[in-house]
Amino acid sequence: MSLRGTKRATGMRGDEAGVSKRRRTEPEDALWQLRPVSDLKMSSIYNRSASEAPAELFRKDLISAMKLPDNEPLTQSSYWVITDTWKQDWERGVQVPVNPDSLPAPKVKIIDNPQPPDFQEFKLPKDKYIHLSRDDHYHSDKHILSQTPARAEAACSYDLDAADTAWLKLLNAERARAGAPPVTEDQLEKVIEELE
Repeated sequence: MSLRGTKRATGMRGDEAGVSKRRRTEPEDALWQLRPVSDLKMSSIYNRSASEAPAELFRKDLISAMKLPDNEPLTQSSYWVITDTWKQDWERGVQVPVNPDSLPAPKVKIIDNPQPPDFQEFKLPKDKYIHLSRDDHYHSDKHILSQTPARAEAACSYDLDAADTAWLKLLNAERARAGAPPVTEDQLEKVIEELE
Protein backbone atom coordinates (compact mmCIF):
# COMPACT_ATOMS: atom_id res chain seq x y z
CA MET A 1 0.00 0.00 0.00
CA SER A 2 1.48 3.30 -1.07
CA LEU A 3 1.03 6.53 0.80
CA ARG A 4 2.17 8.59 -2.14
CA GLY A 5 -0.34 11.28 -2.98
CA THR A 6 -2.42 10.72 0.15
CA LYS A 7 -2.56 12.87 3.21
CA ARG A 8 -0.96 11.67 6.39
CA ALA A 9 -2.17 12.47 9.86
CA THR A 10 0.50 15.14 10.02
CA GLY A 11 -1.31 17.12 7.36
CA MET A 12 1.42 16.61 4.69
CA ARG A 13 1.45 14.49 1.60
CA GLY A 14 3.61 11.39 1.56
CA ASP A 15 6.12 12.79 -0.92
CA GLU A 16 6.71 16.09 0.91
CA ALA A 17 9.56 16.67 3.29
CA GLY A 18 8.85 17.41 6.94
CA VAL A 19 9.80 21.07 6.53
CA SER A 20 7.06 23.65 6.76
CA LYS A 21 7.00 26.05 3.87
CA ARG A 22 6.06 29.63 4.44
CA ARG A 23 5.68 32.24 1.77
CA ARG A 24 7.61 35.40 2.47
CA THR A 25 6.30 38.62 1.07
CA GLU A 26 8.92 40.87 2.69
CA PRO A 27 12.37 40.28 4.15
CA GLU A 28 12.17 39.47 7.84
CA ASP A 29 14.67 42.13 8.77
CA ALA A 30 12.94 44.90 6.83
CA LEU A 31 12.29 48.02 8.85
CA TRP A 32 8.75 48.92 9.72
CA GLN A 33 7.38 51.66 7.49
CA LEU A 34 4.49 53.97 8.34
CA ARG A 35 1.76 53.56 5.79
CA PRO A 36 -0.09 56.66 4.66
CA VAL A 37 -3.75 56.92 5.51
CA SER A 38 -4.58 56.60 1.81
CA ASP A 39 -3.25 53.00 1.86
CA LEU A 40 -5.83 51.92 4.41
CA LYS A 41 -8.98 50.26 3.13
CA MET A 42 -11.86 52.57 3.90
CA SER A 43 -14.24 49.62 4.19
CA SER A 44 -12.18 48.17 7.03
CA ILE A 45 -11.93 51.33 9.11
CA TYR A 46 -15.42 52.78 8.85
CA ASN A 47 -18.29 51.77 11.05
CA ARG A 48 -20.64 50.23 8.54
CA SER A 49 -23.71 51.07 10.62
CA ALA A 50 -22.84 54.79 10.77
CA SER A 51 -24.52 57.12 8.31
CA GLU A 52 -21.37 59.11 7.50
CA ALA A 53 -17.61 58.66 7.54
CA PRO A 54 -15.91 59.17 10.91
CA ALA A 55 -13.58 62.08 11.54
CA GLU A 56 -11.02 59.91 13.39
CA LEU A 57 -9.87 56.32 13.44
CA PHE A 58 -7.57 54.23 15.63
CA ARG A 59 -4.34 53.03 14.00
CA LYS A 60 -2.62 50.11 15.70
CA ASP A 61 0.38 50.12 13.37
CA LEU A 62 1.77 53.18 15.17
CA ILE A 63 1.75 51.27 18.46
CA SER A 64 3.27 48.20 16.82
CA ALA A 65 6.20 50.30 15.65
CA MET A 66 6.99 51.25 19.24
CA LYS A 67 6.95 47.69 20.57
CA LEU A 68 10.10 45.62 20.81
CA PRO A 69 10.26 41.88 20.27
CA ASP A 70 11.03 39.78 23.33
CA ASN A 71 14.33 38.58 21.90
CA GLU A 72 15.65 42.11 21.15
CA PRO A 73 19.09 42.54 22.79
CA LEU A 74 18.96 45.85 24.63
CA THR A 75 20.72 47.33 27.59
CA GLN A 76 18.65 48.55 30.51
CA SER A 77 19.54 52.18 29.76
CA SER A 78 18.39 52.10 26.12
CA TYR A 79 14.67 51.61 26.74
CA TRP A 80 11.91 52.62 29.13
CA VAL A 81 9.55 50.13 30.70
CA ILE A 82 5.93 51.31 30.58
CA THR A 83 4.22 50.37 33.82
CA ASP A 84 1.26 52.75 33.74
CA THR A 85 -2.26 51.46 34.15
CA TRP A 86 -3.40 53.16 30.94
CA LYS A 87 -1.61 50.47 28.88
CA GLN A 88 -4.94 48.79 28.18
CA ASP A 89 -6.16 52.00 26.59
CA TRP A 90 -3.18 52.58 24.36
CA GLU A 91 -3.25 48.98 23.15
CA ARG A 92 -6.39 49.95 21.21
CA GLY A 93 -4.39 52.24 18.95
CA VAL A 94 -3.59 55.87 18.29
CA GLN A 95 -6.42 58.17 17.27
CA VAL A 96 -5.61 59.91 13.99
CA PRO A 97 -7.78 61.99 11.65
CA VAL A 98 -9.16 60.10 8.63
CA ASN A 99 -8.76 63.07 6.31
CA PRO A 100 -6.23 65.58 7.69
CA ASP A 101 -6.93 67.99 4.82
CA SER A 102 -10.51 68.45 6.01
CA LEU A 103 -9.47 69.76 9.43
CA PRO A 104 -10.32 73.44 9.92
CA ALA A 105 -7.38 75.81 9.82
CA PRO A 106 -6.75 77.74 13.04
CA LYS A 107 -7.61 81.41 12.83
CA VAL A 108 -6.31 84.30 14.90
CA LYS A 109 -8.06 87.62 15.24
CA ILE A 110 -6.17 90.52 16.77
CA ILE A 111 -8.50 92.68 18.83
CA ASP A 112 -7.93 96.14 20.18
CA ASN A 113 -7.74 95.76 23.94
CA PRO A 114 -7.01 99.10 25.56
CA GLN A 115 -5.85 99.04 29.14
CA PRO A 116 -8.48 100.00 31.70
CA PRO A 117 -8.03 103.35 33.45
CA ASP A 118 -7.23 101.67 36.78
CA PHE A 119 -4.55 99.44 35.22
CA GLN A 120 -1.35 99.09 37.23
CA GLU A 121 1.64 97.19 35.91
CA PHE A 122 2.64 94.34 38.20
CA LYS A 123 6.17 94.45 39.57
CA LEU A 124 7.53 91.73 41.78
CA PRO A 125 8.60 93.21 45.13
CA LYS A 126 12.31 92.97 45.89
CA ASP A 127 13.40 90.69 48.73
CA LYS A 128 9.82 89.94 49.81
CA TYR A 129 7.39 87.11 49.28
CA ILE A 130 3.79 87.64 48.21
CA HIS A 131 1.32 86.58 50.89
CA LEU A 132 -2.46 86.42 50.47
CA SER A 133 -3.66 86.84 54.05
CA ARG A 134 -2.53 88.01 57.46
CA ASP A 135 -2.18 84.68 59.21
CA ASP A 136 0.34 83.18 61.64
CA HIS A 137 2.93 82.83 58.88
CA TYR A 138 2.72 86.47 57.74
CA HIS A 139 5.66 88.72 58.71
CA SER A 140 5.72 92.27 57.40
CA ASP A 141 9.51 92.28 57.03
CA LYS A 142 9.46 89.16 54.78
CA HIS A 143 6.06 89.41 53.07
CA ILE A 144 3.99 91.85 51.09
CA LEU A 145 0.22 91.51 51.29
CA SER A 146 -1.43 90.90 47.92
CA GLN A 147 -4.71 92.53 46.92
CA THR A 148 -5.50 89.72 44.47
CA PRO A 149 -8.14 87.94 46.61
CA ALA A 150 -10.07 91.20 47.08
CA ARG A 151 -9.91 91.99 43.36
CA ALA A 152 -10.94 88.43 42.48
CA GLU A 153 -13.92 88.68 44.82
CA ALA A 154 -14.99 91.96 43.23
CA ALA A 155 -14.62 90.67 39.66
CA CYS A 156 -17.68 89.42 37.83
CA SER A 157 -17.65 85.70 37.09
CA TYR A 158 -20.09 85.91 34.15
CA ASP A 159 -18.76 86.68 30.66
CA LEU A 160 -21.05 87.80 27.87
CA ASP A 161 -21.13 85.63 24.77
CA ALA A 162 -22.10 86.57 21.20
CA ALA A 163 -25.83 86.06 21.87
CA ASP A 164 -25.66 88.31 24.94
CA THR A 165 -23.89 91.13 23.08
CA ALA A 166 -26.37 90.89 20.17
CA TRP A 167 -29.27 91.13 22.63
CA LEU A 168 -27.55 94.06 24.39
CA LYS A 169 -27.24 95.96 21.08
CA LEU A 170 -30.98 95.50 20.46
CA LEU A 171 -31.78 96.61 24.01
CA ASN A 172 -29.58 99.71 23.74
CA ALA A 173 -31.17 100.61 20.38
CA GLU A 174 -34.62 100.50 22.01
CA ARG A 175 -33.34 102.52 25.01
CA ALA A 176 -31.83 105.12 22.65
CA ARG A 177 -35.21 105.54 20.89
CA ALA A 178 -36.85 105.98 24.30
CA GLY A 179 -34.19 108.49 25.40
CA ALA A 180 -32.78 106.25 28.17
CA PRO A 181 -29.04 105.81 28.76
CA PRO A 182 -27.45 102.64 27.33
CA VAL A 183 -26.69 99.57 29.46
CA THR A 184 -22.97 98.74 29.52
CA GLU A 185 -21.58 95.23 29.17
CA ASP A 186 -20.26 95.36 32.74
CA GLN A 187 -23.71 96.25 34.08
CA LEU A 188 -25.35 93.39 32.16
CA GLU A 189 -22.72 90.91 33.38
CA LYS A 190 -23.27 91.94 37.01
CA VAL A 191 -27.07 91.69 36.65
CA ILE A 192 -26.86 88.20 35.12
CA GLU A 193 -24.42 87.11 37.83
CA GLU A 194 -26.81 88.27 40.55
CA LEU A 195 -29.75 86.55 38.85
CA GLU A 196 -27.85 83.28 38.62
